[in-house]
Amino acid sequence: MTLAELLDLKEIRSVDPSFAEMTEESGTRIILAEEADEARLVVDEEEIPLALALSTPAGWQITHFLFRDAPLEILERFEQTGGDIYQEERERYLSAVREYYSRELMTHVPPAVEDVTLARISLVEEILKDRWGGISKETCLDCCCGSGIGSRALHSLGMNPLSYDNDPALLSLGLRQGRLEPASTMWIDGTRATRYCRPLGYGVAFMLGEIHPFNEEMWERIVDELIMLAKEVIITTGTEREVRQVADWCRRKGHSVKVEEHFADPIYERWICQIA
Repeated sequence: MTLAELLDLKEIRSVDPSFAEMTEESGTRIILAEEADEARLVVDEEEIPLALALSTPAGWQITHFLFRDAPLEILERFEQTGGDIYQEERERYLSAVREYYSRELMTHVPPAVEDVTLARISLVEEILKDRWGGISKETCLDCCCGSGIGSRALHSLGMNPLSYDNDPALLSLGLRQGRLEPASTMWIDGTRATRYCRPLGYGVAFMLGEIHPFNEEMWERIVDELIMLAKEVIITTGTEREVRQVADWCRRKGHSVKVEEHFADPIYERWICQIA
């Protein structure tokens, strides 16, 4: 269900510029400055505010409190304006918000050039089947998902990917190709993933990236965020040096690690690091 449908509206515009920027206070300032003649307050199962929507001269506009607290002024504005309270499950509302921003991304960001082959998808599926083949219906984080090769493979196992990346062009490609689902995709910085995701049982990061001295601190933070969120994690790299570095980061955090070479793929998933 779309964000507009949840609020019984034909259309609505979010004043928060992007999904990632919902952590910022700018949306609160913008919505409080709007003239309005009707309001809709969204609360979760525990009656904690999730969003405030206002009917303004420019149409219905909304700001979200999924990743920041709603100040008292928000409730005061709702009471002054008058309107309805909508109660929604937090996860259902979050899915609708992810879907909204994914549609916005597809509309405004041209896709990257296709970067996935059927052969590589099959190889990634085999890696997952060999290690998690008996698992289904579990949600799995797809860290640095790119255009969705891992998410596509997770779907093939019957798992539910929750995908994120900081490259909007790759996300736009994956969404357009159907490898990424709008309601479960986020354009966020992986070094701040714990701000946007709840802990889950599983996580993956396929072809983590090229790790060099100038960017290794960033990659370590991305890995650290992922292993804080997921109990079992699979990470692949292209080189032994990179996988050993990932394994060292995880061991230093107290995790058990298994490293193996995957001869079927000489380029992308050549090395596998399994973390628990």
